Amino acid sequence: MKNFFNYKCIEINEDEIKSFKNESQFSKLAFEIIRETAIYTSEIATIKKRKEGWTRNEAILGAHLVRLSKLLSIVLDQASKNHQEILNILSRLIYETLLNIMFLLHQNNDEIFESFVKYSLRNDKRLWNRIEDNIQTRGEELPIERRMKESILYNFEQAEITIKEVDEKMKAPWGDKSTYKRAEDLGIEKMHLHMFSGQSHAIHGNWNDLIFYHLKRNGNYFEPDFNWSKVRPQGMLSQSLFTTNALKQYVLFLEIPIENEVINRLENLEKRISTVDALHEKFLHC
Repeated sequence: MKNFFNYKCIEINEDEIKSFKNESQFSKLAFEIIRETAIYTSEIATIKKRKEGWTRNEAILGAHLVRLSKLLSIVLDQASKNHQEILNILSRLIYETLLNIMFLLHQNNDEIFESFVKYSLRNDKRLWNRIEDNIQTRGEELPIERRMKESILYNFEQAEITIKEVDEKMKAPWGDKSTYKRAEDLGIEKMHLHMFSGQSHAIHGNWNDLIFYHLKRNGNYFEPDFNWSKVRPQGMLSQSLFTTNALKQYVLFLEIPIENEVINRLENLEKRISTVDALHEKFLHC
């Protein structure tokens, strides 16, 4: 946690921000904020309750933070290149990762972690069955099938469950709740509408994404638009705020001796994010 406490926090000078003349200045500030958020995420992701390592359930939570840290590093890379289109895609991935972390922490019982793992391995079970059917029909096992079965077995062993325990025909989502219902349980359904449903356009390449970022109108016709869109600050600010909230909950779950110091630093970041976000909104309405 050395880098966590030694990192120089981004200073927020409200008078200076109020004098901003263009949105790119806010984007630069949002970039520094999400970089601070990324550093805190990677540092907190290294914390373990015991020196030996994580249990299976703890590993699910910790790995989500590792995944989040990597996604935030890609945000920094793409934001530095002014690739808003890619940031939109990453926004959805980051939101789902955070939603998983927060819902798992909210439930925090063996059943919810077991449900998460079994749901994740349904396709592995389907693939296993398909391979077994092919072997039975052919009457022999091919080398590639042997390797695939070994890989599938490894996945189940690491998950600490057997193939028989997974119902590949199960259609209900893990935890018996859709992503929206999970968000609703957490009281973030309004955020879900924007960060999950709204960013589906970017994930799937819907018309909304095509017309806004990849086409330009020419009279009654369309032409390709290969220009990248300038990065805007809203996404980076909302991702930073949501991440900071999730990190606080994770730190409380860990019950570490330096809990108060870590929480205080995260809350300080939250306040700075909210200040910049409010000043940006005011800027837009001037």
